[in-house]
Amino acid sequence: MERRYTVPEVSKAAGIAARTVDNMRKRLREMQIEGREPTGDWHRDKRLPPVDDGGAILTDAQRKKGIADLTKAIRDLLDRRKHIGMPILRDAGAVDDALIEALGEKRIVALYDYLHGEGDEYDYDEVPDDDAEDRLRADYAF
Repeated sequence: MERRYTVPEVSKAAGIAARTVDNMRKRLREMQIEGREPTGDWHRDKRLPPVDDGGAILTDAQRKKGIADLTKAIRDLLDRRKHIGMPILRDAGAVDDALIEALGEKRIVALYDYLHGEGDEYDYDEVPDDDAEDRLRADYAF
C-alpha cells in the first residue's frame, strides 16, 4: 500500500494553502459518496450542489452558452454608446466602483486571486486591507 502524502507535503508541493488541501480532500470524499467524478476544475467541483438538493447542474454546453449570453448582456449594459442617457458610463472609475459594489469586495478579491493563480489563499473572514481596491484598480484599469 502506498503512503498517503500529508497535507503539508501536498500544500508545499502544489504551492497552495494547507486549508485548501483539506477542503479538496473533504470535497473529494463527499463527491465519492455522492457517486460523482471530479471534473478537474476545483472552482467548479467545490460549488457543485449535493445530489439531494434538487439543484440543476448545467451541461458544459449549457454553461458555455449561458456565460456567453450573460457576457453579452453585461457588455450591452456597460456600452455607453447604447446608453447615451447614462453619462456615468463615461467614468471608468465609477463603473469600477459600481461593479465592485454589485459583486461585492470578497467576490472581486476572489476573482483577482483566481486570475493570478492564488486560488483559496484569501481568508474570506478577514476584511481586505485598505489598499486592496487600489491594487485591483491598478491591475484592471481601462
